Amino acid sequence: MILLYNLFSKYADNLKLSELLRYFKIISKNPNIINFVNGLPDPRTVPINEITEITNQIIKEYSVRAFQYSITCGIKELKDQILEFVKNRGIYDISENNICITVGSQEALYMLFSIFINPGDNIAIENPTYISALETLRTLNPNFNGINITPKGYEIDDLRKSNAKLLYTVPSAQNPSGYTLNINERKKIIEIAHENNTIIIEDDTYGFLLFDDYVPAIKALDDEDKVIYVGSMSKVFSSGLRIGWIIANEKVIEKIEALKQNINAHSPTLNQLITAEAIRTGIIDKNIAYTKSLYKMKSNLMKNEIIKNLGDKVDFISPTGGMFFFLWTKNLDTEKLLEKAIKNNVAYLPGKYFYHDLSGYNTIRLSYSYPRENEIIEGIKRLGEIIS
Repeated sequence: MILLYNLFSKYADNLKLSELLRYFKIISKNPNIINFVNGLPDPRTVPINEITEITNQIIKEYSVRAFQYSITCGIKELKDQILEFVKNRGIYDISENNICITVGSQEALYMLFSIFINPGDNIAIENPTYISALETLRTLNPNFNGINITPKGYEIDDLRKSNAKLLYTVPSAQNPSGYTLNINERKKIIEIAHENNTIIIEDDTYGFLLFDDYVPAIKALDDEDKVIYVGSMSKVFSSGLRIGWIIANEKVIEKIEALKQNINAHSPTLNQLITAEAIRTGIIDKNIAYTKSLYKMKSNLMKNEIIKNLGDKVDFISPTGGMFFFLWTKNLDTEKLLEKAIKNNVAYLPGKYFYHDLSGYNTIRLSYSYPRENEIIEGIKRLGEIIS
């Protein structure tokens, strides 16, 4: 009898199910648990009536074309709208040839990591960083160099020491820490990247969800074409439509296009048309304003409840946007603590899985985007009862 799992490739051997899935399965068994695990947008931020109207209009106008194969790196209608949309992040002087539409930001990151990273390459990532990007990177066996983020700030000197080929950064309302690089820190990163000939992959998923002070994308500050920009509609319009994009020089886009042809030929045509029309008509801009207002309120609510119920038991960075709080406990093993939390009908994500070296054993990620306001109040109260 042939045991197929003995025949997996070395690449497949490196594939692991996300730790997120494990915790989703645990909490899904108990409907009474207040769930701070999910990084899902608040359902109120999905403009379902407008999406329904646009979809019906597009089917009527485009007919079969909306359901046909289309161009690998994206239809002209959406590329034209993205060119205008990213001006909100300070990005100008690009053309359609600099854009590839992807199936969410996750596909964008997978393809970019695949075309640049060889096993053993020196790469720099924030520590902690976006867990799904980290898990994708692990399949490529690079040499990780962490740029530490702590309650005291962002250790930029760690980037200089790394002499990395590639930097992956989430500079705006970072997932999970909530940290946002200021303008001087962004300029410093570009300066170091130029000195060390480092590629920068900027994941700007939360850049449109900064609550107050505007900070341009790192890509907007780059005059040597070192920055590759990744954007997404998942947090500002619809995560289920799976629309993201890459902005890069034409040589990079050519490689991405060749790889995407082999993966899925193109992103869904109907979803691209829906997104293009939602940008064109101002629906997404209106939705961003509403989403920012809602998340700012929920972030402030969670902050106040953390101060009230946890006091000096934890440290944190006050989020300047996005969807998450990240807590540093004094010395608790938060994975072990999770068992007590679940018994107390509240769940969070142990923060160590956001660290390339699993060093953040004492950290916790909390999502404020998905829970309702009353759940935030009660959930933080329950956490306060178990954190010493």
